Amino acid sequence: MTDRELLELAAKAIGKKLRWWPVVGGDDMPVDESYEEFYIVWNPLASKGCALDLAVNLKMGVSQHDGYAAAQFFYDVAWNVFKEEHKGDPVKATCRAIVRAAAEIGRNMK
Repeated sequence: MTDRELLELAAKAIGKKLRWWPVVGGDDMPVDESYEEFYIVWNPLASKGCALDLAVNLKMGVSQHDGYAAAQFFYDVAWNVFKEEHKGDPVKATCRAIVRAAAEIGRNMK
């Protein structure tokens, strides 16, 4: 799954409407369309604040382990756990684990 797909599903999980703002010479930037007067960049893959907001709103558990970060949520009758290896950056791994877990929640929404 691409980062864009992950972000779209994660946004769906918390009821955000995203718009993709074109950036010259780079990837489109996801912005939260919830505000009528201006757009706010919303990228929990790159922003610790957005990732924390996502985890709190979805009542996730987030944990650190030797070499990886994990985000988990309870669904149906079991815990769903998403792990990301640190690869030298535990904060980035934690953000990605949170987004992957949120995307799964969004994917399962009807």
